[in-house]
Amino acid sequence: MKVFLSYRFADEQFVKSTKYYLTTQSDLIVYVYGDELHRQNWVTEVSRALSNTDVFVLFLGPALGKTQKLEALALANSLNDGISSLDEERILIVKFPNFTMPPELALFNAFHKLQVSSLDEKGAQLIAQELTISLGKRWSPAFDIPDEYIFEYEKDIIAAYSMDSMDSELIAKGCPLSWPSIERKPFTTESPLNEKDVGRFRDVDYSREPNTFRTEESQILAGALNDLSNQITMRGLWFPEAGPRKRLSYPATPADPLMTGETSSAGDSLTIGILVSGGIAPGINAVIAGIVERQNLYREKGGYALTIIGYQNGLNAVYRRGQHWRRLTRADVEGWADRGGSILGTSRLKEFSSVDPLNFASTDPLKRRDSLKRAVGNLCAQNVDILYVIGGDGSMRAAHALWRTARELGENTSIIGIPKTMDNDVLWMWQSFGFLSAVQRSRDLIQELHTEAESNPRVCVIQLFGSDSGFVVTHAVSAIGVCDLFLIPEVPFTMTKVCDYIFTRLKDQYKPDQRLESPHAMIVMAETAIPKDAERYFDDPDIGLSESEREYIRRFLEKGRVFGQTPDELRSGGLKLVSRVIQKYINERMSPDGYWKNFRVFTNEPRHQIRATTPSSSDTIIAKRLGTLAVDGAMAGYDDFMISQWLTEYVMVPLRLVVLGRKRIPRDGMFYRSAIASTRQPAKLI
Repeated sequence: MKVFLSYRFADEQFVKSTKYYLTTQSDLIVYVYGDELHRQNWVTEVSRALSNTDVFVLFLGPALGKTQKLEALALANSLNDGISSLDEERILIVKFPNFTMPPELALFNAFHKLQVSSLDEKGAQLIAQELTISLGKRWSPAFDIPDEYIFEYEKDIIAAYSMDSMDSELIAKGCPLSWPSIERKPFTTESPLNEKDVGRFRDVDYSREPNTFRTEESQILAGALNDLSNQITMRGLWFPEAGPRKRLSYPATPADPLMTGETSSAGDSLTIGILVSGGIAPGINAVIAGIVERQNLYREKGGYALTIIGYQNGLNAVYRRGQHWRRLTRADVEGWADRGGSILGTSRLKEFSSVDPLNFASTDPLKRRDSLKRAVGNLCAQNVDILYVIGGDGSMRAAHALWRTARELGENTSIIGIPKTMDNDVLWMWQSFGFLSAVQRSRDLIQELHTEAESNPRVCVIQLFGSDSGFVVTHAVSAIGVCDLFLIPEVPFTMTKVCDYIFTRLKDQYKPDQRLESPHAMIVMAETAIPKDAERYFDDPDIGLSESEREYIRRFLEKGRVFGQTPDELRSGGLKLVSRVIQKYINERMSPDGYWKNFRVFTNEPRHQIRATTPSSSDTIIAKRLGTLAVDGAMAGYDDFMISQWLTEYVMVPLRLVVLGRKRIPRDGMFYRSAIASTRQPAKLI
């Protein structure tokens, strides 16, 4: 829908802010004269825009501007002459303080009017919201980022875009109207790499595949789904294949022969930034090494100056400008690829989040916009051409918001996402680096703790990763056959059912006359596995929930899931509920036999041990390849994408698709069924 904004130049700042918020809506195309370079004369250009508009918005104060008067009169004349197709629902008046309707525009008195509450950023946002709603549309969040997780599974996204038209409710929630593509910058130079260089990080049989450069036609279908195969192909649901291109966009500045002493088609300098956001994960150093090594290969072959900035405090270092960075060279990353942890510091930054996970409420959009503008300004002050953001779903959302903000400010910094998540919950990533290392370490820890629980008969409750999904839990449980129960946020449960089930398992093992097996049990739970009947235990002193834990659990039960990072109070409260309710049940409600009076339940939270583990060989290889291919895409001018291994191929996924949700385990899928088969627990515990 095309929207024409008519205003006097004295009110330009307010109208531009209003336009900004309107353009965050997926299906609104907003025209404001003066935004672009104009090749046509004013009359011709504005007349064309007026003739093509679907909605006319007139901003009126105490007087009309000169050009505004011409725009309004042109519309009034076309209405009187029956030329304009606009009706009264498509003509809106925005009233400033001291509003006056000029006599020559008396016709507009019949049209719907909106009142500006304040001439500041907040007032502009409110007017944009009212305008959107007046047009019969649902107000959607800013930055093209939904304030909720719309999807939990990539197949559902593919199915939605396989339809003849996108569902209106999904659009209202923040889905783009059509399958998004990846922006690519203009080409400025030919790649300095040759075929041997290109294959340096790719296993290629050169006799069989001599050309390893990707072309514009190198596309990978988003899904291999038999029932949707025709629609996927016909509607162009694909991703650009990751890999090097022959034509590059960086460096963008031509070299000066007077300075270099020789002519070159390459640029003369390039500055890149690398940051890690969120917690650490096995493989981060391999990603960093892949980026640094690949960027240096381009530099060596291209003959230009390269500066690599390693931000040592994650997004905070970009937001709070200071000496929170270091220069990275190839020597700095040598020997680090197979080590755990991160050579660069990491942090989370709530100022970039659209929803505050600690309060389960939307953050202030104006403060968020100011924070993003500040970060973009700091990047530009350091002349950063390309920023690589290594992080999870929240970091990918921040990366996309930074890109949107940079474009709004007229800056051209490229933003590239590299998915890092122990939970394996980022959309469009088949299996994130570090995940298998986390599963293996979790399996080993479960085995060790099982030995403890079996030798000194007790129930062990282990809390693993899983702020919104149970991938680590289900995989670890499936990999070892000693667990009796697993609890994940995707599957509801009550402590009543859990206690009944554990009672049965323990009772089956307890044979006082034989003592062949000691009663024990292993329970593995994710961070946000919260029982549906949690409030039943809020006032129980034996459970010992703090006031803040009760509050966060109550909010979680209302919302149904966590948005972003798991609050500590929710994590600790969930572990108390599961472990202490079971403890009390065993001690008080099982057989009067004195054996159970002092039977114990112990807990273990090995999250930090798992994070810090050394990456497996496969995770190191995958992580380094992601870093390498991210550089290839960025140098070729692709922007606002996430590098990913999707199914069997490496691809570039538009961040606009990544931010639509957070991946979870389907209850009818193989991951859940495999774990159920391993524990033999009931499929329903509610």
